[in-house]
Amino acid sequence: MAGSLQRSPLAALAAAAPLLLIRFQSSGMDRRALHPWRWLLRLPFLGCGLLLGAGISMALVTGAQFSLVTIVTPLALGFMLYLVPGRRPAALLTFAAAVVIALALLAGTYGFHPVVFWKALRNARWLDLMPGAFSSKLSYALMTTALLRSSPALVVLFAIALATYGLWKRPRYFGNAAPLLVAVTLLAVGIAMPYLAGFRHLLFMSPFLFVFVAGIFSDLLESSERALALGAVLGLVVLHVVFSLSVLARR
Repeated sequence: MAGSLQRSPLAALAAAAPLLLIRFQSSGMDRRALHPWRWLLRLPFLGCGLLLGAGISMALVTGAQFSLVTIVTPLALGFMLYLVPGRRPAALLTFAAAVVIALALLAGTYGFHPVVFWKALRNARWLDLMPGAFSSKLSYALMTTALLRSSPALVVLFAIALATYGLWKRPRYFGNAAPLLVAVTLLAVGIAMPYLAGFRHLLFMSPFLFVFVAGIFSDLLESSERALALGAVLGLVVLHVVFSLSVLARR
């Protein structure tokens, strides 16, 4: 991992940042003149932190479920290229560095034995889909039942948020569209994957559903119908509490 970080421009900037701080502080520069440099000096640390976070996230995703790499990684790269149309080469470099960090972390879980690591990657089932599952009513019934059993309130909130997203123009921006796209993709893959592997994608989908619902309801709470939106949220939260307590009581 150290070698990959040494090849990263962001890591090099992060290593040089303390020297820049010492240089400016020892030069006797006026604090008011230094003020515009504050965010500039923090950028290397921020960039290095984002790079490490992306690499660690990729490693955790791969360790949790190999199929997630083939789903989430292309979406993440697409989001990066969409958000920085004028800096796409830099985005590709950052993404490549994150992949290197993720591979180094995964290799560490195999004791840095390249032969064992390569065999694990070669024998992994990256994406095992059954397209025929989309034409089966049983697949949708099982997924619906699993979602309702996990959190009925989340299903109702998601239905309200999805209807709002389709009928109202204001919440149709990237911050809401991105988690919705990831959640729908994971749901589709969960339906098409056989056995328990498909249901595991519902767990990975839940955080993106929460982000989407939170984004839509934040827009609703800023609208003229904020009282109705707040009442719906509070009522469903109470419903979820009652549901959770009832499940615990049955056990």
